Amino acid sequence: MPRPKKRGPGRLVFSFSMSPLSSTTVQGRVMQLMEGMDELAKMEGKSRSEIILAAMAEYLTQHHPGNPQVKLFSVTDNLSQEAQVSISQAKKALSNIIGMIKREGVNVGYWKERLESNLQKAAKTYDRTKDPSLLKIIESAKSILGL
Repeated sequence: MPRPKKRGPGRLVFSFSMSPLSSTTVQGRVMQLMEGMDELAKMEGKSRSEIILAAMAEYLTQHHPGNPQVKLFSVTDNLSQEAQVSISQAKKALSNIIGMIKREGVNVGYWKERLESNLQKAAKTYDRTKDPSLLKIIESAKSILGL
């Protein structure tokens, strides 16, 4: 499908070419979609362009950023500096909170809430890095929370 042609400021015209074998089926489907859009636009008091823009926006919110890719540092032996920092931060945060929970006279409920929220972040970091020392702290946090 060729790139859309720009006509004037902010206006795009879409065009595409097809092989003779597929053109009849596709053109029929396009015509059905256009008729459906025109019907919807009339019912909602909007233009066809507004319907198309709304459909594009909805599609982007549901599908962005597209095909999820694994970041390279999660599958290499040499972890990037970003991954090492993430692991260090996750371990430090969980360890500090676990230490606070073990102290006497603290609001354990408050610290368990903090632990639960930090546990989710640490789990995402572990999923990317598979760091065994982080896993030990995550398991300790889970046992405190009864998970």
